[in-house]
Amino acid sequence: MQALPAKAMVIIMSEYRLLIVDDEQVTRNGLTHLFDWSKLNVEVVGEADDGMTALPLLDELRPDILFTDVKMVRMDGIELARQAKEKYPDLKIVFLSGYSEVEYVRSALKVGAVDYILKPVDYAEVEQCFQKIIKQIESERCTQAAIRKMEKIEDRLSVELFTMNEHFLLSLLMGQVPTGERLQVYLEGFDLDPEEPFSTAVVVLEPDEGEVAACMGFQGNWPLLSVALRNIANEILGESFKGMAVDDPFVQNRLALVIFLCGTGDLTESISEMCGKLKSLVKKYLYLSVSLGIGRPSPSLHSLKESYDSASEALKHRLYLGGERVIPHDFTPSADGNDLEKGDSSRSLQLLLTEDEVALEKWVDELLSNLKKLRSTDITFYRSQVSRYVFEAHRVLFEQLGEGENGDLSQQSILDQLFHAATLEQMCQLLLQYCKSIQKLIGLKNSPKTAGVIRQVQKVIQERYSEELTVNELAATVYLTPTYLCLLFRQVTGMTINHYQTVVRMEKAKELLQDPSKKLYDISYEVGYMNPSYFSRQFKKYTGCLPSEYRSKMAE
Repeated sequence: MQALPAKAMVIIMSEYRLLIVDDEQVTRNGLTHLFDWSKLNVEVVGEADDGMTALPLLDELRPDILFTDVKMVRMDGIELARQAKEKYPDLKIVFLSGYSEVEYVRSALKVGAVDYILKPVDYAEVEQCFQKIIKQIESERCTQAAIRKMEKIEDRLSVELFTMNEHFLLSLLMGQVPTGERLQVYLEGFDLDPEEPFSTAVVVLEPDEGEVAACMGFQGNWPLLSVALRNIANEILGESFKGMAVDDPFVQNRLALVIFLCGTGDLTESISEMCGKLKSLVKKYLYLSVSLGIGRPSPSLHSLKESYDSASEALKHRLYLGGERVIPHDFTPSADGNDLEKGDSSRSLQLLLTEDEVALEKWVDELLSNLKKLRSTDITFYRSQVSRYVFEAHRVLFEQLGEGENGDLSQQSILDQLFHAATLEQMCQLLLQYCKSIQKLIGLKNSPKTAGVIRQVQKVIQERYSEELTVNELAATVYLTPTYLCLLFRQVTGMTINHYQTVVRMEKAKELLQDPSKKLYDISYEVGYMNPSYFSRQFKKYTGCLPSEYRSKMAE
């Protein structure tokens, strides 16, 4: 293997970078080339003739040592040292001066230089000076390395402590309480003294319905959103209590905040204040609406699960209270309004036959208010109550139009939506939208303009029978939804839009078949059928005979 040149070896092995600044070229050459820097493991990375030239080289070359003359024309060594130290505090500076400048240099050492060398230069003195500087650099590097290592250890311990604390709290929620020294270690992780009395409480935090999917920046990514929520929760929790937020082990997309309460006083109000602040900050920083249930304080770690259960039960009241709530475990709903008002059903039926949307909205608001008074936390109960009105509204639709199992007005569709609704308010909004749709459709049916609307649709079909017209396109021409148009068309004409389109095409085909010069496949294309075989089947279904047979009969 070929040996590397000496200069290359210096570049590879050098650990200390040196910048030489002097306004005399001879001095710079002597310092750079006549002194053997390699034995000190030093590399001369650059030269400059004054301070103005040297300053940008500091940024570019990042030397460890600055060896500078004191007196230079545009910027002297004192000003250079001052600016260099402001920007690079760890930079080692050595001054080069004449005998007449000694006192000046000694006072200038206050700017941060570590030593000075007199001219003419004594290379033995240079070696001794730089050996001292290198020892300082080595010492500082060792110290910095030790600090970085300690920081890494602290970071690792912090992560391990966080993981240990999280595991401990999840075990408690699962009803598994460590004993003996293990318990003592876990408690010390939360800065708790096992000999001092403390109680525990659980707060559950859950985003309101639909909030996770709509939360900006997270796009339904709960693991990422959970990290953000726990960071905010732990910061707010740590201001007043000891404890930590963890992912709920029983319910997806929910947090459980385990709080340690030191002392014997009632801290329920303080917990409520903390929850209110947490709710507000989550809304402010994450644009997320959340609700919190506060559990009953537990005197023992063994009964922490009971506090969690009471917090979960408290949160269920959100069903009728609505979102963005802080609900304590001792929330006591009033028990009035055990029965809904009699006559609600008949009133709703009458409103569907009118065009009074305001009255319909008022009725649904009253229904919501009455259902809230029941204070039930059973979502199935509310679904059955609201579903009863859906059935009645659908019956009115069927009686008026004889139809109702299409699109937006499908009874099964609205019932499916009710099943996925998470709050009573959402259920009542779905009921209102369904009733408004029926109200509008019945109003259109009874309107004198309806016949004109249907005639307009028929005219479009008659003019464009050869095109593949869709119901959506036809509905757009008369500014109705496809569902409304289908129901109204059948109500007025007694047939569906597709059937009417087929009738128009077949009648036109009968006319064209009377011209013997027209080919059957041409007639098929002209009336809108790209497949002549399919056209023949449809024609036979409509007339009882094939197109060729019909042409023969007409000829006879």
